[in-house]
Amino acid sequence: MPTCGTAVMDEATRLGEMQVDDHTKLGDVAWNTAQLTRVSWPARLGDELEIAQRAGWIMRTSALHTAARAYRGLALPLRQQGMLERASTYQLRDQRLERRAVKASWGAGSSPGCWTCWRATASALGASRRPM
Repeated sequence: MPTCGTAVMDEATRLGEMQVDDHTKLGDVAWNTAQLTRVSWPARLGDELEIAQRAGWIMRTSALHTAARAYRGLALPLRQQGMLERASTYQLRDQRLERRAVKASWGAGSSPGCWTCWRATASALGASRRPM
């Protein structure tokens, strides 16, 4: 599987018409001001593939957070460069994965409506409101 790991890019980075598929992992890439408009972006990133492969709720939750971070890190520069539709899709995917991570963390022996469990998880994620 192709991976970018912790690559750092800037305005001098030339991605041209790079092909990114649903197996390419883009977590922790610093896009900075690299031109992203000519890249063919898939509906889903390869960072999501690890979620199903992880056993246990701790590892699955970690994979969910990692995949969400990849989408979050890409949504902002895409939005800044005018690629609003793809940026919005990635932002929504980020939010859905984070929600799944919170729900997965509830699976550690507590009920989904447990306020104490939600509060501990929310404070770890930086959230301030109880979910609806």
